[in-house]
Amino acid sequence: MELAVIMYHYVRDAERTPFPRIHALPVGKFERHLDRLGEKYAFVGAGDVLAAVRGEARLPEHACLLTFDDGLKDHARNVFPVLRDRGIRGAFFVITSAVEEARVIDVHKVHFLLARLGTERMIEAFHDFISIHSPRLAGLSELRIDDRQRLSPSRYDDILTGNLKARLNTLDAPTKTAFLEKLFRDTLGDEAEFAKELYLSWDDVNTMIRGGMDFGSHTHSHRHIDTLSPKELGSEIATARDLLKEHTRGAALPIISYPFGTGDYSAALLDQLVGFGYALGFTVEVGVNTNLDQPLRLKRLNANDVL
Repeated sequence: MELAVIMYHYVRDAERTPFPRIHALPVGKFERHLDRLGEKYAFVGAGDVLAAVRGEARLPEHACLLTFDDGLKDHARNVFPVLRDRGIRGAFFVITSAVEEARVIDVHKVHFLLARLGTERMIEAFHDFISIHSPRLAGLSELRIDDRQRLSPSRYDDILTGNLKARLNTLDAPTKTAFLEKLFRDTLGDEAEFAKELYLSWDDVNTMIRGGMDFGSHTHSHRHIDTLSPKELGSEIATARDLLKEHTRGAALPIISYPFGTGDYSAALLDQLVGFGYALGFTVEVGVNTNLDQPLRLKRLNANDVL
């Protein structure tokens, strides 16, 4: 048995949008992905994988599941019509606070600020903010950002961009939030309006479900779950589960894609997920699944590695 799970995020023709520098997969290339994958694999849905885990059915010998993280409007506009026309069932993972509260998640704030400002201008804004609003941090050499040494293992960022992201992740949460909120507001305007254009609405979700797509959780607020207390983790998982159940009238599946892929798959974490009813969990660990022995730790392939 071979199950290849492909992970997608932005799927858009970026040069035709107000953010031509956003790192996105063009729609035409996405369709070529499907052509190439279809030559080797039989496409399956998340429900098929669930049935196989439960011993109710068998997967094809060479199976492929397409997954889409973050619940982006791209997925309704550019992905859903293509999958529907080809009869392919995709699995989409929603950040429920982004939909419910019209909030732009921090990682997406960073993406769009970089796309608008560029790395060097964003680093300059970061240093200015720290010197004015957090003078106690301004003198710390570890908060200076340069390209002398790679601080991030990312395969997809240049050294300077990766180092900016790494430095942001070392900030305490209030300082990071204050910096990103101010820069986002000053650069890109009203967050709620931006969120409505960036993320799926509940109407979008239900339209896609009626069209044959599956939905699951990307947690409530897209936090690093291996840094949360058991109580905080429970809230992240349960809130997302309950909102999905409410707004999809129970159609959402017991599946979760971990924010940032997570890094800690402790027995306590997995037990908590099982306790909340989850049956499949998708990581960013790179690889093809050759068995379903650990259904809450399924590997995926990044879309950038398909062609």
